[in-house]
Amino acid sequence: MKQVLIIGLGRSSSVLIDYFLDYSKVNNVKIVLLDQHQNEYSKKLKKTSLCSLVFFDIYDEEKRHHQIKQSDIVISMLPPRFHILIAKDCIYFKKNLVTASYVSEEMILLDEDAKNADILILNEIGLDPGIDHLSAMKIIDSLK
Repeated sequence: MKQVLIIGLGRSSSVLIDYFLDYSKVNNVKIVLLDQHQNEYSKKLKKTSLCSLVFFDIYDEEKRHHQIKQSDIVISMLPPRFHILIAKDCIYFKKNLVTASYVSEEMILLDEDAKNADILILNEIGLDPGIDHLSAMKIIDSLK
């Protein structure tokens, strides 16, 4: 069974997670959701046999390595400064990585290593951040 690891359970990841939960049912894919601690969103998630929640500090190398090693693809919804940590592990374990953040100088420096590991690191997946934020605020304001 394929496994998708989604790191970061903040507000911006809720639509992505909902999509993958639906996707997992149709395609029999296990979804692992990882965050530092439980939050309001994670408390509301419907528990299914295809979805598990794990909580630990991303700097816990042993636990982080275990989760990345078990996965077929990693999606990081963490703030950009943490992507380099995840990307280095993905290169080491030869796991594809997707982020929604800009391409930092540090990430550019990993390009050759990613190619040598025969993995794909995709950054900036989504709309321009300004448009994303404006769209999100429009939705949030309409709920008030």
